[in-house]
Amino acid sequence: MSIKDRRIRARTLYGLTVGEDAMTPEEVAESYDLPLEAVREAIEYCQSDPPEIREDWEAEERLIEEAERRGDPNFWGPKRIAAYRAAHGFDQAWRDALDRAEKDADLLR
Repeated sequence: MSIKDRRIRARTLYGLTVGEDAMTPEEVAESYDLPLEAVREAIEYCQSDPPEIREDWEAEERLIEEAERRGDPNFWGPKRIAAYRAAHGFDQAWRDALDRAEKDADLLR
């Protein structure tokens, strides 16, 4: 399921509202310039665990595995992205930036 007239999948919106850095439905609606009701509908749809979403996710996982197995040079899947980030120090740079931001926030308190 996608949002009408937009190329945004319901599971993308739902994914933004769960986990450690979860956004509120209101934040998602504002960030993606969507009606709040559309975001809530997408969340409810995903929470109902429809077979279409599971099948879509499984098909996408198979495509990722196949592309990685083939060594497709144009495919940037999770493993290649992680290796690139590590090789270029992006993860450490991100941790350093978060540490600096935390220290700055402590100074403002």
